[in-house]
Amino acid sequence: MPTPASVSFSKLFEHYEYFIERQPNEWREVDFLSWLNEKRDVLFKKNMLIEDRMGQWHYIFKKLLDSVKYRSKSLLEFPQQVTEDIDVDDLITFADTALKSANALYKNTKIIPKDISEWWIAAVIRNERSSKAPEILLNTKDTFAQEEPTSTRIGLRRKRVTTYRQEANGESSKPIEESDIDEDNEDKADEDDGDEEEAQSESDFVECMDDDEAESSPTQLEFSNCYKAMMPGKKWMLSSGTCVEDVVYTHCCSSKPDSALHSWIIDVDDIVTRDLFSATDWAEINRELKHLPRVAEKFATYLSKFETVTTTKQLRETLAATSVQGDEEYNREIHCDEEWAEYVLRKSLTDYEDPSNPLEKYHHKGWYDVNIWGALIDHGFQNNTGLEVVRKESTTTATTTRKNRKRTSTKGNRAKMGYRVDGIFRTYVNEVEYGAIKVSKDFKGVTATKWLDDARKLAKAMHDILVQLCHVVRFEEPKVRELQVVGILHGGLKLQSMRMNSPKGYISIMKRDDLNEVPIVVGRLADLIFVLKRVWQVKEIVRECMSVVNSPTSQTEQEMLEEILDEGNRTPQRIVLPWSFDTPN
Repeated sequence: MPTPASVSFSKLFEHYEYFIERQPNEWREVDFLSWLNEKRDVLFKKNMLIEDRMGQWHYIFKKLLDSVKYRSKSLLEFPQQVTEDIDVDDLITFADTALKSANALYKNTKIIPKDISEWWIAAVIRNERSSKAPEILLNTKDTFAQEEPTSTRIGLRRKRVTTYRQEANGESSKPIEESDIDEDNEDKADEDDGDEEEAQSESDFVECMDDDEAESSPTQLEFSNCYKAMMPGKKWMLSSGTCVEDVVYTHCCSSKPDSALHSWIIDVDDIVTRDLFSATDWAEINRELKHLPRVAEKFATYLSKFETVTTTKQLRETLAATSVQGDEEYNREIHCDEEWAEYVLRKSLTDYEDPSNPLEKYHHKGWYDVNIWGALIDHGFQNNTGLEVVRKESTTTATTTRKNRKRTSTKGNRAKMGYRVDGIFRTYVNEVEYGAIKVSKDFKGVTATKWLDDARKLAKAMHDILVQLCHVVRFEEPKVRELQVVGILHGGLKLQSMRMNSPKGYISIMKRDDLNEVPIVVGRLADLIFVLKRVWQVKEIVRECMSVVNSPTSQTEQEMLEEILDEGNRTPQRIVLPWSFDTPN
């Protein structure tokens, strides 16, 4: 004779065996999942708790509980008639079971959502987004955590269910919070279980991923592989014996991929980076920064004539006295910089004389581009022959090249666009880039979130441009060490220049120069003079970099002969700077 449980549940639920095998007070969601895992349920194996992102099995179990609860109450309200199959004793037993089931379900339904659902949803979310190895449930009686985690392939990604992390003191477990999950670490590819050799230590490398390396995201694995591909003899060794690349790699293995260090960039103004090195090592790194160009004496002499100007009348008179005279023959090479400075000062004079005081008002960033920075930057670069300042959220070809460097076919593989910046220093011919500009509509301080984010993005674009230039000069090391890329951040009336070069090894170093400001009153005209000076220095850096790129090859005759004889397949061993770190999608 069928048992009451089988009569109640056998025709109602796809997974009725679970409820038959256990008493109502034993029905638990985690136990249900463990049972499914042990049973190797086909549907469970297919979904693996992850494919349906709202937690399909959490939902299914709650619906099962609700249905069983409803069915049990119905049996109490409408007792079964006595038949050949069910006598009075069976009916009493059946009703008693239904009553116990209803009470147990009511109690368990209240308990389950509090702790189990929080764990469940957090585990699903973490599986979808986390790029690190999963945390295995350590402090629970649930047998599901004691099993070897099962895996599935969704696309090319390997996922695991992650749960509670046991606290160091062995007390109650700490739930994984959704806020701890980084959106940018969502990955889309898996790593094979057999890739254990990726975690093996090698004498030339600093290993830090260990067993977790197989669970890293593709971008993190690429970062690790990039490090392993570096030639030990080409790395940057400091006088103390410290290898800069080793220090950077060790730090990045335990930090989120959102810093310049993941792109092998050392920001000398970053406190976190500074603390990775000793004071002696840090001083040695800073000595490798290139100095700002010395302003041409003729141009400096011209600017110094405005030092004592404090009124609009004095400014007008000084401009008249220093302007290129009509009877003087104009020479573009000689007079271009002075004419540019005069143009900026005359434009500023109209703003200072305007009774509306436009420089004191708040404007959209387009107003500053047209009325302030267009004259200071765009017009100032006009005497860099063959170079233009591309404006309005242009895409850098260097970043586009990086993003598509592995693209070999068009089918199902759309080309990716490069990062959009607000300005690019680019040649008309071959579109060779030498720097970039990022713009904010206002300035709220160098530690403001927008300013820091723009600086981080600009640094990455600058590094892409630097690597692209290295490709242009075919990684001839003497040329690589002379290259320097520029960046300009401007927001409101503030401007900050940034410089990047690669002095040694595979490392690039970046310096943020002092902040400059366009004054809102003529009484502080000296501030504008120093803005002109800084823009001139940035322009000169670009000019020098263009000269390096266009200079004759530094390759020796013997090296050229070897390439010719080997049909260009064998090149001298050169240092190849790594591309910037690919941001996880």
